[in-house]
Amino acid sequence: MCQFQANAFIRGLACTVLLAISVSAQAQLRMACSQQNSCFASRALTPGVEATLMLEWRGQVAAKRGSAPASQGGAFIVGSGSAGRVLASNTSLLRSTVSPSADGREQSFRVRESLRVPAEVSQQAAALGFKQFYYQREFIMDGVTVSVIQTITLKRPLAGAHKSVAENRESGSNALGVSRVSLRFDSGAQVASIARNQKLSAIATINYQRAGSLDGVWELATPASTGGQAVYRRLENVHQSLVGDGQALVQSPQLPSDELGVYSLRFRLLLPGEPVQPIVLRYQVGAQGLDEKTKPAHLSVDGPEVNAILSTTTAFSWQTQPSTETYQLAFYRYRPASVDEVPATGLMLPPGQTQTVLSPSVFSYLPPRSTVYWRVIAFNAEGIIIAVSPLREIRTQK
Repeated sequence: MCQFQANAFIRGLACTVLLAISVSAQAQLRMACSQQNSCFASRALTPGVEATLMLEWRGQVAAKRGSAPASQGGAFIVGSGSAGRVLASNTSLLRSTVSPSADGREQSFRVRESLRVPAEVSQQAAALGFKQFYYQREFIMDGVTVSVIQTITLKRPLAGAHKSVAENRESGSNALGVSRVSLRFDSGAQVASIARNQKLSAIATINYQRAGSLDGVWELATPASTGGQAVYRRLENVHQSLVGDGQALVQSPQLPSDELGVYSLRFRLLLPGEPVQPIVLRYQVGAQGLDEKTKPAHLSVDGPEVNAILSTTTAFSWQTQPSTETYQLAFYRYRPASVDEVPATGLMLPPGQTQTVLSPSVFSYLPPRSTVYWRVIAFNAEGIIIAVSPLREIRTQK
């Protein structure tokens, strides 16, 4: 089967056709992409924002009765040569309808594809330093395999974008707004128990709006201090330029595991003004494992009333929840299926704040003249949800 050839990328051949054919099968299947007709997606994508691209695959085929070019799936790829890396794949079937030719001559065909590009694919490509990535498919007919590649370009960050700001503070219209930060280990769990010297890392998921510079730092407290007042030391600084609206994934360096005991890991956003309380994960090396927390408690809200009319002066307030490190006021366009569902927008608030009004950026992500849903979620120092308020409806205006 035809394999991904990165040297074509080095030469700038963004849509090279690779054929694996026998002498008797020559010219059965030929794709239109070549050095003279490179395949590029019609528009550039914003890193970290899900998008749908309309692609077209074209070629020439000498069709036999019952034969048709088909592709079983595609893959998103960055890099070249041995450094090439598959970010994600899909299994969507593409198939062309070609009528048999009475005289055996080649016929043209084209297959259109509506390609969903997940937000994490473009975000990973940008985070790895690439300005473009590739979508590869293999078309097969009568044992002939043809590999074709579409080039997808990434947009550059906006010039002059401001530094990150907390979502509950006023900022310029092009300043980055952080609506949620969550942490998980690479296994997907919120706590971990591992053996000594076992590999472990974590991922911070950051929901944001607008454009700007995301600055943060991974910090760790070792078993020497976690038994009392944790003392954190820097593991790695983080700097990413983000554009549009979306979700950024920030991976930690490999975490130390050479000492027995409990470690505390946190990702701290470096924001101007009052710092946002970081969310913390814990992991234990050796001995008894750490258990997941129990079902979240009930969090009581004081206002606004159900089906109230939302305005710039509408006050949201709730009761204090013990052991809370961060509150999230979350808004959903549709009724969420679970508390883990990512909200459309919202605010991250420090533990001492139990009331707020909405910033202009939150309003911009809520549909006008509609009923939307909101709740308050309390997170503890490990980033685990410890309390949730009932889901309430509120109505937006024009």
